Amino acid sequence: MTNYEFAENKIMDRLNDSFRYEFDDMYRSLKIQGKSRILKYIPSLFRKWYYSALIEDTVITPAMVTEYGSNGKNIYPVVRTSSINRIGNFDFINLKYSLENHPICIDFRGLVERFRGGVALNERMQMEFEEARAINNVINCDPDYITYLIMLGIDMGYIEKMPSVGVEMYCTTDKIKELDNINNRELLSRLFECAVKISSSYLSDAFLDESYNISAGMIKKWLIEGGPVDKIFEEAYGEFSIDVSMAMAFEDMDKMEMALTANTYLRGLLLDKWFLTPFSGYFRFIDTTYMYEFSYYDEIMYLINAEKTYEILGEEEIIDAALYAPCTLYKTSCLGAEFFNIEYNDRKPFVFEKMNIENIMKGVIEDSIEDRRKILEVYEPEFNVYNLKISFVENEKICYNVQIKENMPLNEFHTFIAGLLREHVMLCKSYRFYKIPESPFTEYTPSFMGLRGPHTEDYTVGAILGDGETCYYELVIPGGENLVTYRMSIELENIAVNEAGTQYPRVLKSLNNKKKV
Repeated sequence: MTNYEFAENKIMDRLNDSFRYEFDDMYRSLKIQGKSRILKYIPSLFRKWYYSALIEDTVITPAMVTEYGSNGKNIYPVVRTSSINRIGNFDFINLKYSLENHPICIDFRGLVERFRGGVALNERMQMEFEEARAINNVINCDPDYITYLIMLGIDMGYIEKMPSVGVEMYCTTDKIKELDNINNRELLSRLFECAVKISSSYLSDAFLDESYNISAGMIKKWLIEGGPVDKIFEEAYGEFSIDVSMAMAFEDMDKMEMALTANTYLRGLLLDKWFLTPFSGYFRFIDTTYMYEFSYYDEIMYLINAEKTYEILGEEEIIDAALYAPCTLYKTSCLGAEFFNIEYNDRKPFVFEKMNIENIMKGVIEDSIEDRRKILEVYEPEFNVYNLKISFVENEKICYNVQIKENMPLNEFHTFIAGLLREHVMLCKSYRFYKIPESPFTEYTPSFMGLRGPHTEDYTVGAILGDGETCYYELVIPGGENLVTYRMSIELENIAVNEAGTQYPRVLKSLNNKKKV
């Protein structure tokens, strides 16, 4: 049987050690009962960390540092867990991924072989941890990854449910014989096609008498194009067409809005679980980016509480909500470009050209204030400058021409606009960005408003506004006994190149009755 290709990568080793230290330190400091429940999910937590920003408001992730800070290509770290009973029993292996010797093919062959004598699965189609560890050659015992391989095996006809009493038993079919005659390159293609069908099935749904069918072609198109995840939502589900008959199914509009929001939230989880995670964490055909720093405390506590709640209610979505959340951006990886036979854009980010990797590492994992400051000074993400026209909806003659960075988060953009209006953001009752026609997918609110759905902390201006497009901003503040509402249109007039030494955001022209900011 083909073996894994192990690789040396000192940069990756240091990043892995950083995660191990921070996770171990946070876990041991928590004085909460039942925390050992989450140890089996360490691979999932590590995956999210690996693709999260190491410095807030940048796209400098461990994945990026590894790709551009070392010479190795298509090398990824995998968490190997030897026990889920106590902390410390996990380590990292750096694997070389290739189309001819892909780890998912090795894992899949070993898993199918394990089912020859029959395997019992629980209600979530999960193996017992020790059963998973016994799979020949398997390294990654992440329960969701193993379950995903089982689903592939069932859908491809290699595994089937067998008659049994009191237990869910599965075993191999006669089709397993053909695996010996398929090389890993061919198997990888077949696994991918099956994965695309699974993704298509789980992302398609019917809601409020509207059918949203996500085809295999759409899945493949998204994988090749990359970009903001927000664009997938718009292309997949578009705008809700809600007529009077649909609205009458609800007692009031608030309940209808709650249903829309809940469905949007669920779709976000499904998008990560069945599209982003499989094709990034398992196939490595895309690299994702969470444009916020990973919080060990928040992630661990959320998962601990989710596990406790799941044991009481038994609802799988509770665990999914703790493990999955759609990222901000993603792009086709080097391996993915090779698989799809497209050109890979390997242009090195500016910060890696201006700084040596040792100083970058000190800034991102050793918290060197000087190196961290230097990174922020020279950091030049792959975003341009937006020239915007911001006008009052009630009076378009009152407007501002401003320049901002494309990657400016919406919550910071709100602060900037409030400053233009001479209003104190601390007095803000509510605010939102939205596009017309309005829908749960095109309305962005801050988390403090308590609304589920897209939050301004998680999205950038560039993620919601394309060339020539217009979006809207609404700010509500106290005004004596009443509330004062500002409504402004935001038009992207053109996209320019960054000017050296320029501090953004900046005001180019202000046509209003107030002083220029």
